[in-house]
Amino acid sequence: MPLPLVRDVLSSYRRIPDRVTKARYLGASNTLGMVSYPRYTSQFKNDFGLGEHFQGLQRVGRRLLISATQKRPIPRSQLIVVEMGSRDECDAWAIPSYPDHKRPQPNDKITHVIDVDREGNRWHAGGIQVIDGVLAIPIYDTDGAFTSEIRFFEVGRDRRRPRELRHIRLKKPDMDPKAVGMTYLKALDRYVLTIWDDKVLDFHLSKDADLRNGFAELEHRLREARLPDGFFPGGILLWGGTYQCINLVTDERGTVYLLATRNTKKASPTFKGDNLLDIYEVRWPGGDFTARPEVVSIPDGSRVIECKDKQCNFGGAAGVYVADRDHVYLYAAWHWLRDTDRWQPYGGRVSFNEYAYRFGGGTVLS
Repeated sequence: MPLPLVRDVLSSYRRIPDRVTKARYLGASNTLGMVSYPRYTSQFKNDFGLGEHFQGLQRVGRRLLISATQKRPIPRSQLIVVEMGSRDECDAWAIPSYPDHKRPQPNDKITHVIDVDREGNRWHAGGIQVIDGVLAIPIYDTDGAFTSEIRFFEVGRDRRRPRELRHIRLKKPDMDPKAVGMTYLKALDRYVLTIWDDKVLDFHLSKDADLRNGFAELEHRLREARLPDGFFPGGILLWGGTYQCINLVTDERGTVYLLATRNTKKASPTFKGDNLLDIYEVRWPGGDFTARPEVVSIPDGSRVIECKDKQCNFGGAAGVYVADRDHVYLYAAWHWLRDTDRWQPYGGRVSFNEYAYRFGGGTVLS
């Protein structure tokens, strides 16, 4: 069983701050040159970053794992590893205040960039989640020429470079998966994987109690079920940005919650919209896990999260982190690297925010 389960998910969710001050901004450098210029920038030489950006984000100990999509010169889905060596392995990172997010500490840096799909066929990566030392990352081809897949990586705290678990790849021939989530089902002593493609939410159960044995192909689908109002906002052109991150969290009673992030504008951050953090409850009627699950809205479950100074954007990389049974944090990064130019090919930094409260006292970092 993964640890920890959360004592009170709703209470922890509501204590996530709506904003952080500039003193709490975080950053990590690209000084090792893991990302070469002009990759993952919004500069002219990179077509202003169109089709290429950071997508999903998870914390593991002192590390951030970022899923990313690179459109040129060779399309590929990637996993970027950020080591926050100056920060605590367990506590909130912005305590005490970070020295200077624009000049990260020497040991706060990008350490690895891994090609998730080496052939470049499934070049678009989606939102991610880590449970019990395993990362799930969806990858697909936006033209639909290649079968989408969910891939899994070992990413435990003692593993600096993620290693793919190739034997449990999950094919999704009928979806373009935009985000995935995973959690532990206490009643079954198994795991559940959810996959979101902007229209359909699929659920897969693990084959057994060992997550590393993978998930069954059979899914319980919500295609014909009614999702809560606002879960799929739709819209055209710039409006109706949909969920980019879908994370599952289980409480100590076994209740499953879905936390999701999006920006209200499809073309954010080019066009400014609100960053939203939403929470839902996932139910299986009568406790029957072979039945179609239901996603239920929670009163006052939608929140606007403030993010200034190009520190983050929920139209891209965001994700929640269960620190312990009483603490759930939210992390979010900017769409691209900051402060890069042709004269500093190994420069630039990842800018991100941590929305957290102190261990013990519950003091909001604002």
